[in-house]
Amino acid sequence: MKKGLFVFLLFIVASCSIAYAQDVPASVKLTGSPIGSPNVDYGTNQSSATVNTPSCAFDGKFSTFYASMDRSRTWVGLDLGKAHVITKVGWSPRERHAQRVLLGVFEGSNSPDFLDAVPLYLIPEQGIVKEMSYADVPVSRGFRYVRYVGPNDARCNIAELEFYGYEGAGDDSRWYQVTNLPTVSIHTYAGTDPQDKVTEMPSNITITYDGGTRIQEYPITARGRGNASWNFPKKPLRIKFADGKSHHMLKDSQQESPAKAKKWTLINNYGDKTLMRNCLAFEVNKRLGAVYTPWCQPVDVILNGEYKGCYQLCDQITIDKARVPIVEMTEFDNEEPMVSGGYLVEIDAYANQESSWFQSSRGIPVTIKFPGDDEITTQQQNYIRNYFNLMESSVYSSNYTDPVNGYRKYLDVESFLKHFITGEFSGNMDTYWSTYMYKDREENQFHVAPCWDFDLAFDNDDRIYPVNSRRDWAYRDGSSAGNMKNFVNRLIGDNATYQQLKQMWLDNRKMGLLDEKTLLAYVDSMAQELDASQRLNFIRWPILNQTVHQNVSALGSYKAEVDVIRNYIPSRLAWIDDILDVQPDIIYSDSTYYISTPDQLIAFSRDVNAGAQHVKAFLEADIDMEGYSSKFKPIGTSSCSFKGRFDGQGHRIKNLHISGGDYTGLFGVVSGGANISNLILDSSCSISGANYVALAGGSIGAGRVTFSCVGNEAPVNASGVNAAGIIGYNRGSTCSFVISDCYNAADIVGGSESAAISGWVGTNSELQNCYNIGTVQGYSYRNDFYRGSATVLNCYSSSTTQVNRITADDAASGKLCYLLNNGKVMEPIWYQTIGEDTHPIFDATHSVVLKADDGTYYNISHLAGDVNGNNVLDEGDAVLLTSYLIGETPEDFYEINADANLDGNIDVADVVTIRRMVSGTPLGNEPFTAELYSSNASVKAGGTRKVTVWVNMSRRATAYEADIVLSEGLSVKEGSVAFGTKVNSSAHVAYVLPRENGVRLMVLATNNENLVSTTGTALTFTLVGGNDFAGGTYEIKNQFFVAADGVVARGEDAGYDVTLAKTYVTSILLEPNNIEMVAGNDTTLSVTILPETATVKELNWLSSDVSVATVADGVVSAVAAGTATITAKSTDSSNKQATVTVTVYTDEDGITMLPEEINGTMTIYTLSGTRLDTITQTGIYIVNGKKRLVRVNK
Repeated sequence: MKKGLFVFLLFIVASCSIAYAQDVPASVKLTGSPIGSPNVDYGTNQSSATVNTPSCAFDGKFSTFYASMDRSRTWVGLDLGKAHVITKVGWSPRERHAQRVLLGVFEGSNSPDFLDAVPLYLIPEQGIVKEMSYADVPVSRGFRYVRYVGPNDARCNIAELEFYGYEGAGDDSRWYQVTNLPTVSIHTYAGTDPQDKVTEMPSNITITYDGGTRIQEYPITARGRGNASWNFPKKPLRIKFADGKSHHMLKDSQQESPAKAKKWTLINNYGDKTLMRNCLAFEVNKRLGAVYTPWCQPVDVILNGEYKGCYQLCDQITIDKARVPIVEMTEFDNEEPMVSGGYLVEIDAYANQESSWFQSSRGIPVTIKFPGDDEITTQQQNYIRNYFNLMESSVYSSNYTDPVNGYRKYLDVESFLKHFITGEFSGNMDTYWSTYMYKDREENQFHVAPCWDFDLAFDNDDRIYPVNSRRDWAYRDGSSAGNMKNFVNRLIGDNATYQQLKQMWLDNRKMGLLDEKTLLAYVDSMAQELDASQRLNFIRWPILNQTVHQNVSALGSYKAEVDVIRNYIPSRLAWIDDILDVQPDIIYSDSTYYISTPDQLIAFSRDVNAGAQHVKAFLEADIDMEGYSSKFKPIGTSSCSFKGRFDGQGHRIKNLHISGGDYTGLFGVVSGGANISNLILDSSCSISGANYVALAGGSIGAGRVTFSCVGNEAPVNASGVNAAGIIGYNRGSTCSFVISDCYNAADIVGGSESAAISGWVGTNSELQNCYNIGTVQGYSYRNDFYRGSATVLNCYSSSTTQVNRITADDAASGKLCYLLNNGKVMEPIWYQTIGEDTHPIFDATHSVVLKADDGTYYNISHLAGDVNGNNVLDEGDAVLLTSYLIGETPEDFYEINADANLDGNIDVADVVTIRRMVSGTPLGNEPFTAELYSSNASVKAGGTRKVTVWVNMSRRATAYEADIVLSEGLSVKEGSVAFGTKVNSSAHVAYVLPRENGVRLMVLATNNENLVSTTGTALTFTLVGGNDFAGGTYEIKNQFFVAADGVVARGEDAGYDVTLAKTYVTSILLEPNNIEMVAGNDTTLSVTILPETATVKELNWLSSDVSVATVADGVVSAVAAGTATITAKSTDSSNKQATVTVTVYTDEDGITMLPEEINGTMTIYTLSGTRLDTITQTGIYIVNGKKRLVRVNK
């Protein structure tokens, strides 16, 4: 075997080879009756009994060879008479055709038709003519029939084949995988590949996985699938288990499919040269929390013994509790409510090629997937067609945005948006060419799911490339089935849906689910997982230098193809952030400043002006700059403009007096990327300068500059032009300003183009929800609110006609505050305590303003507990507050009144207090104690452990809250929390609320009824250890108990150790397992310990004869001539071991040669098959076909 081949196979052999115990029979070269496909004599182009026959592959002659009549799917092998365990195979290609063995496959079977065949080995490199190459076989089952299947279009040309092994049935403990990926091998009974998408071909399938430790073998049917993908030479397949049962794929492995089903797909990914775009899109969809995302796993596929490439084993989109979770209908479900579901449909541009389809009222083609076309009744067809049209008509109705009677009644917007984000983030122009929807029984809404078909996504489609240079969503330039573009336009055109889209995107960005770092890490891990398989795939399909399907270009390497995705992801994240106008939270890092003193503010300014332009700062307190003004310099200069984030967190800067020349303000010069928020420059401050004078003097460069929730109360005075309250000047008009929820309450004095909010804004700027109650001197053209071209919404001023005019009374009465909030009372931005505040402010400790029926303005009642704002306490307040506590966003909820017991917290005690006060129960005074407690636990890496939590109370409580907080590497299994009998099921409601690092538990009664008893099991949950778990903790924190009389007990935080449960070694693999050495030399063994999560990986090394060879930490030292067995034993009590046979040669063995004895007529090879011209170091070589020890004296 060539040296290059050995390097390529290092992982494969290390992970798949098996070290046999000493009592295993010795392997010998096997003989049997030659068998094979019909042969051909090239001279006559007919079969021959003497020329190119199967026997020619076993005659020991390199000059003869076997050749098949057909060019592909042909083979040659041996009938061994009895079952034999194959331990090694050898091969030599036909002369002048070394490449014709590349991707050839060896198989073993116990049926002469090879329908039960399993792979033994795949040749990953071209052969060496007139030489044998060898490979160890790790398969432990015995086979009577063995064969070599030639690669595509090679006529199975082979000069010599050899099989080695020993007689016996063997066992099913070890199997071969082509690479690290699972290997799927399919044999059709007809011996031919599927030729169409209709004919179900009876077949058998074997799947080997988990490092060759597991196998699945089933009868199946196989046929073609796909639309455009079926036209490629690499064919996609659909498979169906034919044993009458459903099965998990990759059962009992960590990659086991969630669904136990009959139908599955093998996606070819021919046009996706990264082989991962579908997997990546599915990963994004899962991160978005889709109810169902198709399961997928990359695999190597062998069909009828021929290697077909890297595929994606994937769910078939069918009805199943772990797939599309709807009711499966029968032919008898023809009346309400049974006829109402479940239905799975596909909006499909190819629908008219299907037998069960319809076209909607507005021209959308729809295929009915389930019930199937051979099962669906006329009543069911009519129902789903009519209901789809009803849903469609609601989208186009005049009141379609009505939250109750509009399209939301018939379409689940959340699932649509998750599907939309998946398609848009991936830049898939075919998102609405094929779109699945489903409707369950007795459910009004269609759900848009699952997502599917992303091989042209992520900048792989020349029709839309480059996606991130387009100005609008990808679907608007993409393909669509029928009228789907208009359908989607209507949905996105609904402002409520658009705002929900923004919030969904922002929430997932904030949670790190759509994060550049983690997404790129996923891409890199997939590229690593696919690396060995992609090499073989692009040998079989050499298209890296070709454009296929809709490829933009041919980049020539797998790495370059993957880099397209790596470059696309950060750009796409930024593109969607920009079009949705959202700013995801930035993770604090070393470049973040936390400012709470004048010196820290001065230091921050100094660092920005020295070049730290992109840093972030957070005010931790109000900053009083009295006595420090002379030391302060405006933040950002013309050479080092501020481009970072400054969050005042609602704090004020006081007594800062800033004076200077041009670009004078708290911020001097800002540029694209600057984001200034939640800050008030107090009226005790002042700003004076020459030109461009404001809270932020001006901007340079390009990009977006954002101001939000910023207030200026400091007088501004400019001797030159462009004085303003917020920002003075947009130099060159290349930045775009977004100024929202800002105000000026000071006098502005300056020359031309001065204004209350902004001087010259340039173009493409936005002002929204801003106001001014100061005066302005020096404005131009009656533009005293802003100067330039901008989009302005909901802005007000007491001294202008440029925006909505208000009076001082409007500002003081609450009217302005109400207008700025657009009547919003739930989490408003603006607050004002009428009679105390002369104008709206950002301080949430002040009151929310409402408008009365008579047109006056008032603050919300301060009746504690009155969260529905009706001025009385009732059960509705308790219900509304409960909804709020479990994470819902109830309408007309006044959070300001939620602290019913006035303890400064909003929790279950407030619900209990409301119900106590409604019932008239007096507040109790009997103290009590309570706690939740548990015990230490242990869990395996990748394993689970059930944990019990007990309760102990001095008297019964009616409600409690607590957090289970987990250290890194631990999680609570979803759905595993079970509450004990202490909870009264008829009176209590229990909630499990996910948290970033655990869960929150909340139990309360609808009538303040007590828990059943004071002690016992409170709950159980399942603890999950991550694959890299090495030890950690879980804590029960924030324990909070409430009695029915309102008395509160707080349990102490309790922490428990979680130790790593021991994972024992299951096998040890050594490579190579036979070594020939020269005395005085060393060699290092390659060691693989399985599983990778084994706790103790240290090994004991032993030699059966230290006079022949010694060993230390896997390094074998040859001592003297002879044979020794090297043994590696586990040290974790698992009693696993592996052995290697070492043969040592010396001069006395009679095979020694000197270099000068070798002449140019001799052929020289290393033991690994590399041909040499000269020998430069001592070792064992094959010289003229015989082993020789060649000693080189240096």
